Amino acid sequence: MMLLILVDDALTFINDTSTFVDDTLTFINTSQTFTSEALTFVDDALTMRFTRAGIAYKLLTNSLKLSLVV
Repeated sequence: MMLLILVDDALTFINDTSTFVDDTLTFINTSQTFTSEALTFVDDALTMRFTRAGIAYKLLTNSLKLSLVV
């Protein structure tokens, strides 16, 4: 009888450990997803900034060309 209790406790411990590992992996996956989304946001922001800077540069150079022509 005592052996059955020990086996049952051991199986419960293994199950709890498995659940903990599963929860930890889920947390890691969620963290990676969050990190990926944050990096995408930063990349988009930088792309938009450089695009706007590129447009401003083109406008400035075109303006300078026009002022040199006139």
